[in-house]
Formats: sequence, C-alpha cells, structure tokens
Amino acid sequence: MNVLLLHAIPHRLPDRIRKAPEIEHLSVLVEPEHAHRYDASVDVELVSNTRDPVRARDGALAVLRRRRIDHVISPFEYTLPAAGYLRDVLGLPGIDFSTTTRFTHKNVMKSVLAAAGLPVAPFHIGYTRDDIATAAAEFGWPLVVKPAVGAGCIDVFPVHGPDDLTTVPPGPLVIEKLLDVTAEYHCEGVVHSGKVRFTAVSRYLQPILRRREQPGLSGSYCLPPEHPARAQVARLHDEAVQALGLDSGVTHIEVLDTPQGMVIGEITCRMGGGGITQNVYHQYGIDLWREWLLLSLGMDPELPVGPRPGICAYYQLPVRTGPYIDAVDTAMLEAMESVLTVETHLRPGDIVPARRSLSFTPATVYLRVADEEELADQVRRLDELS
Repeated sequence: MNVLLLHAIPHRLPDRIRKAPEIEHLSVLVEPEHAHRYDASVDVELVSNTRDPVRARDGALAVLRRRRIDHVISPFEYTLPAAGYLRDVLGLPGIDFSTTTRFTHKNVMKSVLAAAGLPVAPFHIGYTRDDIATAAAEFGWPLVVKPAVGAGCIDVFPVHGPDDLTTVPPGPLVIEKLLDVTAEYHCEGVVHSGKVRFTAVSRYLQPILRRREQPGLSGSYCLPPEHPARAQVARLHDEAVQALGLDSGVTHIEVLDTPQGMVIGEITCRMGGGGITQNVYHQYGIDLWREWLLLSLGMDPELPVGPRPGICAYYQLPVRTGPYIDAVDTAMLEAMESVLTVETHLRPGDIVPARRSLSFTPATVYLRVADEEELADQVRRLDELS
C-alpha cells in the first residue's frame, strides 16, 4: 500500500505510525526547509506550501510519475483541506474536500451546526476592523476574533473593546461573542461507517482562553462515567458529527459550559493536540493514532479495551517566549506518587516562538489519581514546582 502524507509544520507522524506495517511505501509532500525531518527511507517531494491545494496537487502528480498512490493521509489541521482536495482530484477514498471544509473552516462549520439547531456562540464572518465593529454593534463587547481557518489557538484573541486589538489576523475571520465560560470540555471520537464507535469526554483544567492570563493549569482530565457533564458533551459531539457528515475518521470537539447552557466551540476531524491522545490511551487503552491510521487507510478500527481505574490527566508545564534555559527535572516529577510518565519536548537552548499554540510546553506530565479532589491537589503541587 503506497501512502502519500501531507506534512504540516511543526508536526510529524509518530515513528510507530510512520513505520506501521500497513504502509508499504511512504511518500511525503514537504516544504524544503523541513525535508530534514525525514530520512532516506521516505520518498520526499518538495513543494513550496503543503496547505495550498494546487501546489499539493502538483507535488502529488510528481509522485505519481514514480509510483501509484493508494491513499492520501494527513492528521494535521492545516493540511486537512488540501488532503481532501487531492482525494477528490485523484479519485481516491477518504474524507473529501467538502467534508474537510466543514470541519476546518469555522464559518462554514458554525453555519452548518446552527442550521442543524445545535448551540454555537453568536458569530459573524469578517475581514477588517470595520467587520469587528459591526459584530460589536450587534453582539456587544467583548468578542473573540480568530482566523476562519487556523489551528491550536494561534492568532485567537479576546477583544474587550475597540482599542484592544492592535493587529487584525489575516482574513477571513470568525468574530464571536465572548461567552462567560464556567468550564470547558473536549471529546475525542472514533467514527466508522457513519456511526460513532467510541467517545472519551474530558475537562480542561481551565478554559483555554484563560491560559493567556494564567499560563499554568494547562491540560485536561478524562471524566469519570458518573460525571454529570459526560453524557451531554458526548451527545453534542454525536449530533455535530451527524450534522457535518463525517463517515469515518477521528474527531475532536470542544464544548463550552456557560450560565445559559452548553455551547459547541469547534469540532475537527483529527486528533486533539497537546497530551490528549496519550491521556486517552492511559485511561482507555485505545491508541487514537492507530485508529486514525486504520480509518485513513479504509480499514476497520481496532478499538475496544475499556476504561481503567481512577482518573487520568495530563499537565503541561508553562514556558516563556525566547531561549529555553531551564531543563525539566524529569526524575523529580516522576517521583511523585500519582505521575505515570513525563514527556519532554524542549531542550536548553531551544527557542520558544512568540506566535505559538497555547498548548506549547517544555514537558507534559501524565497522572493517574483516584478522584477530582486528589487531581486538584496534584495540579497545585505541579503548579508550584513549575
């Protein structure tokens, strides 16, 4: 089976997925400055921009002159539409361009969800400061301004007044009413043949946009089965998947709890970022990367296993912009009774960019605790240590 991957900076497939036995030969479309991420065993085709469907098409045609392509894959937000476009153009199976657009273009997504009667924040599509002012006149301040096509909270800004936004992100934009969020949840799903086969509902340690004010407390934990929010978040996930028309794939949805009720933030047809996939593995024994690969190759998912005891959580250490100086004391963290494992992502001397996802971290700490009370105690300890 010959597979074409669309690379997206700064991401890379885990080695166990890149070298999975189902993939006989891997070709990668990648920008020249990132070609060094792949060794000689990978067939690399250079393109100037993997997010551009036309350039991706030209790169795929160059690969086709050397060998056939059976599947196009990409688990990365930025290249989902280009991957869908290539499947359409080349007549290949998998998620098509229209579906990837519904799951990645936030204006299209929210319009479809609202038309299906699902709760979303009041929103407008926009391009300029004048459009932001128009939305403010209708919704009132504060607002949230974000790229209509983006990822990882990059260029997402809460705007509390007309002078609060110093720069306008490149359009098109989605301009939303900033809601009073009391809790924020996310749900990972596995969908096959139009049916949701698995969901894992989690709660962020604090709502995502508050991380700008309090950089610590970044992470989430899987909700126990008896948690009152679990069924409602899972139901909103299932209804959103049906409204947006996904046949097979892995999903990630964010749901905001407000005084007026639960509201869908966003949903996408890829795995959640940060420590989410590994945390789901700790809690349920299910490898979402593996399930994604099988579904991307037109195979049946493996699933079950089942929930494990306790509550699994992950915590991301905060980091400041500029050169990274402090090495993570992995041994000290792993000595904590509740810690399962620690993943380090930065080394001293690495540069932390100013423009980054809110989940960017030097290290991720995975925990298993008995209940939410113990989790709060452990998170406080980690917050003090970091």
